[in-house]
Amino acid sequence: KTFSPRNHTTLMQNLSRKVHRYLISFEYKGNVFSGFQKQCAHNQPKSLTVQGAIENALCLYTNGRVHRIFGSSRTDAGVHALHNTAHLEIPAELLTSTKICINKSSGGSDSSSDSSSSSDRNKSQDDVDDDAEQDDQDDRKNDTTASTKESRETKIDPERLWKGVNYHLQKLGFLDTVRLTGCDYIERPCFHARYDAIERTYKYKIWASPEIPSLFEQNTCWHVLLRRRPPEEDEEKVVERMGKLVINEKKRRKCGKGKRARGRAVALDVAAMERAGQYFVGIHDFSTFRGTKCSANSPVRSITSVCVEEEKMPSNARGKMIVITIVAPSFLYHQVRLIVGALKRCGEGHMEVEDVKRILEEKNNKLAPPMAPAKGLCLTHVKYNKNFAPRDPKCALRSAV
Repeated sequence: KTFSPRNHTTLMQNLSRKVHRYLISFEYKGNVFSGFQKQCAHNQPKSLTVQGAIENALCLYTNGRVHRIFGSSRTDAGVHALHNTAHLEIPAELLTSTKICINKSSGGSDSSSDSSSSSDRNKSQDDVDDDAEQDDQDDRKNDTTASTKESRETKIDPERLWKGVNYHLQKLGFLDTVRLTGCDYIERPCFHARYDAIERTYKYKIWASPEIPSLFEQNTCWHVLLRRRPPEEDEEKVVERMGKLVINEKKRRKCGKGKRARGRAVALDVAAMERAGQYFVGIHDFSTFRGTKCSANSPVRSITSVCVEEEKMPSNARGKMIVITIVAPSFLYHQVRLIVGALKRCGEGHMEVEDVKRILEEKNNKLAPPMAPAKGLCLTHVKYNKNFAPRDPKCALRSAV
């Protein structure tokens, strides 16, 4: 992309401006918020978002001087996060203006100048000029040292920053739903939390059982209702007696089984879901598995790994928890939830494993299976290079713009 002179001037001003950049890590419960990103449309009613809650607390912590963060992953409404990140910028002049500046013309320098002047009264004019030049050099050196010391003193400690924001989140009543878990000071001037992230990890939890999930799991997993297994014994065996009325199990199952019950699976095939997930690994055109409102310029994405495994549950649990882990540098809008919906269809037996490859190659969004609900999805990790190095030069330039 070619830059106009106006854009080039703005870029140089942003690069030359001294700012302190911090990367904050935070977690939140997605079922409370309407997504991460703050809604800016004037025709939409104000809704509670993760970005809005953190920015309100940050504004209180900085006395209104900093009121914006830049997130790395813009999760949808209902999606949880154990480790999401965002960066914020605090201009150095704002911190300097709130502190007592170091007085460079202190009393000690005056007394030393008086003593030097009294001791050098008998010197020649040339010696006096040489001493004045040396004093000027010492003053410039002291000014540089003082300014360096001042800049070090005005930088906010990262631990103090995230704990201070958590204090104001508690005052606002958000600490039970969103909280900061860490903070790092970024030395690189062109760092951006979104564009410099090299890997994102999402996990989706499915509770496959005829029974409802636990109270502690019902808001963090997708309950796939299964059909109860038929008993091992003879169908004509009497299983219920109500007075003189005898109900055979055969008749009871025939009367109680409707269309929805007949369409349910007895169990989810984890092995079939794992095989189907491997078709998504690699670089593909995910036009089939992108939301209709996706604004990305290209549907091509690279998925690093897809893992489907059964989580260990207590022996008395009446079902199994299936965890789907998807790792990639970036994702399309609704991409993870559409992939999970296809894997769930394969586990039920309503779709063959090879059908996943076929609809992926069709590149038609209308062929995508029903999308999984948001409450089972959780962002678990956002990865960066060592010492927060840039992902590539083009990415660093785009972040600076």
